[in-house]
Amino acid sequence: MNSCLLMPKPNEGKTDRTIRVVLGVFLLGLALFSLTGIAQTAAVIVGVIALITGTVGFCGLYIILGISTLEKNKLAIPRPATTFTLPRSTHHAGTKC
Repeated sequence: MNSCLLMPKPNEGKTDRTIRVVLGVFLLGLALFSLTGIAQTAAVIVGVIALITGTVGFCGLYIILGISTLEKNKLAIPRPATTFTLPRSTHHAGTKC
């Protein structure tokens, strides 16, 4: 069996994954302790999906929409050139060693 079918290529960045996991845990806790009826069911479904996608790092909807939040896919912001100052020589012009 092809391993690409079992483990798709991640398309979620670190921040995206963290938000999904936190949101998933929050919604599951809310469903367990506070909500009832259809709101509880919706919170469980969305919470489980958020928790799974955040843990695995892959979102199928991102594939359909052509989105990736991986840091390596973001445009690199050029950093300003760093200037270095060389230490002054202890040998002065006109001085005999």
